[in-house]
Amino acid sequence: MGSALQLITKYYRFASPTLTGLWRVQTENQAWQLAFRGGQLVDFESAAGTSDFADFLLDVGAIGSANHTLLRAVTTRGSELMRMIAEVVGGSAALLRLRRQHALHRIGALLCKDDTSDSFSATPVDVQGTLELDALAIPYLALRLQPPERLQGALAGWQGRKVRLQRNPDIPVAGLCLDREALNVAREFTQPRDVAEVIAQHSAGAEALVSQAAALTLLGCQMLVETDEVAAAPAPAPQPPLAQPPRISPSAMNRKVPSLGVTRIPGGRELTDENQPPPTLPMDPTAPDDTGQFETMATGTAPPVSDTGEIFEEPKVPSVDEFLDTIDRRLITDAEASLDQMNEPEHRIAVLRDYLNANSPRHGDPGGAMSDALAGLQKFTTEHPDDHLGPLLLSRLYENADNAALAQVFGSQAKRLAPEAPEVANWKHCK
Repeated sequence: MGSALQLITKYYRFASPTLTGLWRVQTENQAWQLAFRGGQLVDFESAAGTSDFADFLLDVGAIGSANHTLLRAVTTRGSELMRMIAEVVGGSAALLRLRRQHALHRIGALLCKDDTSDSFSATPVDVQGTLELDALAIPYLALRLQPPERLQGALAGWQGRKVRLQRNPDIPVAGLCLDREALNVAREFTQPRDVAEVIAQHSAGAEALVSQAAALTLLGCQMLVETDEVAAAPAPAPQPPLAQPPRISPSAMNRKVPSLGVTRIPGGRELTDENQPPPTLPMDPTAPDDTGQFETMATGTAPPVSDTGEIFEEPKVPSVDEFLDTIDRRLITDAEASLDQMNEPEHRIAVLRDYLNANSPRHGDPGGAMSDALAGLQKFTTEHPDDHLGPLLLSRLYENADNAALAQVFGSQAKRLAPEAPEVANWKHCK
């Protein structure tokens, strides 16, 4: 295994819900520091420190040349420096969004480097203005932002070597934030395949980044392992009955997905609709759907291994009750994956997405997300007065806002409309 890939593997060792501490990496006489806390990346310092962040802000157009020169010259550190930058970029919420983008860009570059030394200190991490990025999701997203030649260099040691997909019991697949395109690449390895051969099949345009980033992610988290097995001959595809038309999922036609939100890669390349990274859905590859794509199951744990070593199983359509339960347990990544698979009408999906945003610690504007959710639910309840979902979500929002009286009022309304619905029966203000 090449040293660059060893660095990715080491990263996954510390991106664990059971670990809190600082990971220090030395590469090419440059020091990097990442702070982990219970499965989240809460702080990141790149090799060049403040100067590097100032360069990034200039590259993405967040500051002008005058402020860039000023920030590179200041000696202030810590919270005082962050307050200064926040005033320049438009407030604390804008600063947090830019810090997250900067971390993704630079960690992607770090994970492709050869490390000379590293150390991990299991010490309490007290960081104000925490990044709150899901640690397991970072590698794939960060690698997607790197130049293809950098990814090619990190994969150089795997040319001509055959690997096979397997489960890593310590890492839930859903947490990797693989999009649908990456899952299609992963599917290629359900039988022993040559890494270079699979990447060559997906080498046109943006597909090259997908295949390379997906391969590096799966190799790094040890879900692709080298094997001497010979691929079995593919079984003949079963012929569907002529009288049975193919099923089309209504949610697939109306689905809306979030975008990464990165505006420009440093160096000047704009992330337009044509070349920006795909939507960042934290998916769990379980089984191909009717179109040959992967569907996911947001369980928060890795699916079991079958007798053949594959990590796929039959897809399961999440219910509203299961979706709300994942949010209550703060499994935001799993909730995002569940929402993408739910067979609900578009008007219901819209308010469920608003509710998710209002509960997500990763949202850059919590107050705005809450206002949007309340406005959306007001419109929803007006247009669909007999749907219990509106008052149920209002009850939950007011409970989160420490307004138990209003939460009880809307909970009672939801119970009157649908007393047998599991999401109603399980909500404390409906009992």
